[in-house]
Amino acid sequence: MLNSIFTFVTFGIVGSKEDRELSNRIKNSYTSLDVIGRGTVVVSAKEVHQDLVASGVYDKADRLVRQRG
Repeated sequence: MLNSIFTFVTFGIVGSKEDRELSNRIKNSYTSLDVIGRGTVVVSAKEVHQDLVASGVYDKADRLVRQRG
C-alpha cells in the first residue's frame, strides 16, 4: 500500500527496485544501444554478433546440432 502511494506521489519517476535493476542492466549492456521514440530500441548488429561470438553461443549451437544430427 505504501509502495503504491509512493509511486503515485513521485509520478513513477523513481521506479521500483526491479525497474532500477533493469535500467542499470540496460545502461551497462551495449555501447551502441539507443532508445528511439517510445519503446523502440536500436543496437548495432555487429556489436551483438561480437558479443555472441565471445560468449560461445555459436559453438554451443554447433555442438548441439551435431549431437542431434
